[in-house]
Amino acid sequence: ELLPLSLQFAPDEEDLIVSYLYHGIICWSISSQSVKWRILPSTRAARMSLSADGRAVVFCNLLNGFDLFEVASRQLVRNFSVDVVEIIPLPVIFVHDEGAILCGSDHGEAIIFDVESGSQFQVLQHPG
Repeated sequence: ELLPLSLQFAPDEEDLIVSYLYHGIICWSISSQSVKWRILPSTRAARMSLSADGRAVVFCNLLNGFDLFEVASRQLVRNFSVDVVEIIPLPVIFVHDEGAILCGSDHGEAIIFDVESGSQFQVLQHPG
């Protein structure tokens, strides 16, 4: 069963990127309705974000945080580890001109990671 969890148009608006829970991330050509590329991670792929230049994709892996892949090579660049208590699809988006990612958590925090170093540089905690 195909379970799409996230969709995003590629920068050229001619392709649609879809993350599927058990089938990875697929780039569909809208005009030909064919697969242009696919990333098959070793984990599940939940909510995702494609970088503005289309060269990287980051997604919630439903295991230990978020994984960043290079689109051209389909290779894992790094994992952004977060404490996972409840297995739910968490939001993620590129910010700061693609230099950081903003991730949700299952315990009320928004976490900002530096893309290059992988380090956490800010945690925004919900006061409630």
